[in-house]
Amino acid sequence: MTCLAEKKVESRVRNSFRARDLAEQSVTRPVAAEDWRESAVTRFFADYVLDSDAVPNTTIFLPGLYGDSDAGACLNDAVYAAAFVNQANQLGLEWMASEAKAAYGRALASLARVLQDPVEVLKDTTLATPFVIGLYEAISGSLPTGTLMDQHHHRGRMSLLRLRGSDQFKSPIGRCLFGVLHEQAIMKCLNRHEKPLEEAGAWTRVFGTEGPPQEMAQISIHTARICAEAQVLFDSSERNDEWKYGLLGIIKEATALDLLYQSWIDNYSISETWRYQTVLLSPNDALPANGIVQVHHDFYTAYIWASCRSKRAHLHEVSLHCLSLVGCHSGAKDLSSKLKSLYLDENLLTRFECIIRDMISGICATAPFMLGDIDLAGKLVLKGKRMPLGGYMLLWPLLVARASSNKGSETEAWINRRFEFIDSEIGIRYGRLIANKTKKESWDLSL
Repeated sequence: MTCLAEKKVESRVRNSFRARDLAEQSVTRPVAAEDWRESAVTRFFADYVLDSDAVPNTTIFLPGLYGDSDAGACLNDAVYAAAFVNQANQLGLEWMASEAKAAYGRALASLARVLQDPVEVLKDTTLATPFVIGLYEAISGSLPTGTLMDQHHHRGRMSLLRLRGSDQFKSPIGRCLFGVLHEQAIMKCLNRHEKPLEEAGAWTRVFGTEGPPQEMAQISIHTARICAEAQVLFDSSERNDEWKYGLLGIIKEATALDLLYQSWIDNYSISETWRYQTVLLSPNDALPANGIVQVHHDFYTAYIWASCRSKRAHLHEVSLHCLSLVGCHSGAKDLSSKLKSLYLDENLLTRFECIIRDMISGICATAPFMLGDIDLAGKLVLKGKRMPLGGYMLLWPLLVARASSNKGSETEAWINRRFEFIDSEIGIRYGRLIANKTKKESWDLSL
């Protein structure tokens, strides 16, 4: 047989097998080709990449890094993992979930190799990879037990930020990456009551201190430090006067910090870009029981408001626990005396509870806008595409709101239904995992 004849036979055999494979794919899966790979990536970017003219820290950096010829397998495999599982969950494609898991394994292996390279470790694509891996883990619901979103990557990402130093603020992508990852780092610290890195304050000052997101970043760092100091006292076996005054000191510091929260809210409630419109709609399961929703300038301004409220609510839950501990070991009369000695209001309990209720209401009112249940005109969206990035970023604010809601209340039930919605309608499996977790003490956010 001539070479030409052999090639023709090989071609017919390949085409025959390809035809059979394509027939089987209608009930099983397609081959791993560029068409479905890029289709999944396109969907992923549409779902998780949004820009803002008001907030500098967005996910807009992702497509550019993915399309960079210097990206390498590390980031690309992470994007494939997140994109494949996103499409798999939304369309019910089990074979694509398997492809996602394989890409996830490759991304982890590639990242481990890159971290050993002194040049590669400093690249934007390296820092972006753990962020995207965290997205995959939340979407797939494959997070390690007891963690929220990608918190178990926290230490590694903070080490990368330290290695990159001040040079990371010189490029728009570097600044964007820092802003997104720093916000997640603060959430991790608040969730576990761990101190933020000592460099965090200096980093945010270099990043910039003017503007609503930057101001909230500074307040957030202070909040995390107070909660971490409170946890040390919660864990202490000592129950003496020094311990009591330590708890009262936490309350006093939290009360002072609350003035900054209130000032931030007062200032930006009247800002043209940052103020929101309150709308009352007819009852619907997508809406809080009172039907009150808030329409914001864009998705990211809505998130900053939800983030502000969740952090403020958690600060006061910690303060309430401090008050409770002091009261249990002092008695009502002694507690009143100690509060007066520190120039603290005797009615702090009532005040903290009122603030917490207000913050929960605000988080719930913002959730429909972030999830795409209402549009910019304040009208209910009955059909159409929801907002996966909104579902992902709402996980922590909704967790705080649920922790602070009364057990068995309609608010708690509605929040759990929103977690289930984030799972079933948006495709983020971690939503249901949170919904199925038993709520702990209001001040304890650990899962």
